[in-house]
Amino acid sequence: MHKWTRLALPLYILITIPVASSLHCFDGINCDGMRGCDVCEGTACLRMTRPDRKNGGTVTSLTCLPPLPMSSYYPEGCKTNAMIQEVFCLCSSADLCNSSIYSLSLLPLIYLLAYLARFHE
Repeated sequence: MHKWTRLALPLYILITIPVASSLHCFDGINCDGMRGCDVCEGTACLRMTRPDRKNGGTVTSLTCLPPLPMSSYYPEGCKTNAMIQEVFCLCSSADLCNSSIYSLSLLPLIYLLAYLARFHE
């Protein structure tokens, strides 16, 4: 078996098997995805966007919700509170789903390529 295949197959299996009742989410305020956010674990990921009345622009907060049954939370998707101009987005479909910076469908591939590049000589 080729060296790459021996390394790639176990890693691919580990990446694609979901962890039971644990979801990884970006955590931080106005952070830039993997380059500036922390990562937290919970039942669902939350993304809140609101106007920054002090400096103009917007403030984006990313976090995870504590382990409760999903029925305790809103239905997944985004809700807008027009009175205070805030947008709340809740997701539990995939790890790091509260990011709009990176394409999450490519995330396992990115991890796989980084792992393989590390062992390539």
